[in-house]
Amino acid sequence: MFIPPQPRQFYTNKIINNLTEYDNFAYSFDYITIITVITIIYSIPSLLVTLKMCQVARAFPGPKIRAHGLHPMVLRLFLLMQISNFGYFFSDFLLIRLPSTTVITGSCGKLGNLEFLMGAQFLTYYLSTFATLIFCLARFFIVFSPRNHDFWLDAVIWRGTVPAACVAAGVAAFWVTIGGEGICVQLDEPYQFGAIVINCTKVYKNNFTTIAHISVSTFAIFLIVALSTYMLLKLRGGSKLAAAHSASDRSVRRRKAEKVLTVTMVLICVPLVLSLSMRALDILRSPYYAYVMIARPLFVDTRVNLVSWFFYLTHPIFKNAAITVTSVKSTTT
Repeated sequence: MFIPPQPRQFYTNKIINNLTEYDNFAYSFDYITIITVITIIYSIPSLLVTLKMCQVARAFPGPKIRAHGLHPMVLRLFLLMQISNFGYFFSDFLLIRLPSTTVITGSCGKLGNLEFLMGAQFLTYYLSTFATLIFCLARFFIVFSPRNHDFWLDAVIWRGTVPAACVAAGVAAFWVTIGGEGICVQLDEPYQFGAIVINCTKVYKNNFTTIAHISVSTFAIFLIVALSTYMLLKLRGGSKLAAAHSASDRSVRRRKAEKVLTVTMVLICVPLVLSLSMRALDILRSPYYAYVMIARPLFVDTRVNLVSWFFYLTHPIFKNAAITVTSVKSTTT
């Protein structure tokens, strides 16, 4: 059934469930479909690269990883962060990107249990955010406590903070899912009529959930940026001092590994800050929010794709993945 273009008053952020004008809605191709397809295409190689890094981390023993200037726990936490980022990318695709193409508009209002998809997005979002924070925190402990960082990483980070983060993300998902109802919401211009997103009554125009979500996200992002800035300044001074006293191959590898990890942390911060700015526009009910939504995939995907590719292509451990390295005990980053 063909649905003609609708006048401006239909382009409001309204719930379309049980609205007759959306019954039997036919898919309508536009540039949003092109953007969505492109994000899928360029994310597949990034996923394969991340899986390759997982394979290297599993195959290499701890001393071999340390020989390349990388602490095994840092590599493990980095991969945990990237896997959780891919989980968030997948949930974002199901709730926002795919519905915004109008592919499922005609049947969205009839689908049941959509609140579980919203719960999955909250779960993966907080896992992604907390995993990023934990990765930065691990780097902080290594530099702050070079002699006792193994204890901090194992007892505090891996056995304490990681399980606590998983529980917190689970609580957020539980809150959204239980007692909530999945809804489909029409997007504002410049999206076309029928472009929707999947939401939940526990989230959509819910002040308590919005304030709690923004507060936790802002606090976590602030800590990530603060830790990254501290590490950038600390390692910059440390690298100059190390370069003046040592020119051994091991020192060169270590400084290069430090540089890769530091740049990685900077790359992580940029999309987080941009995403936080988008949330501010949403709270302020900015008329430009829908326009910024079109660029939103770039913010999310930068953390997934650019970070994975940069780490894989520049860190020494992946350049020498096929070379057998004898076990050595060295200072790691």
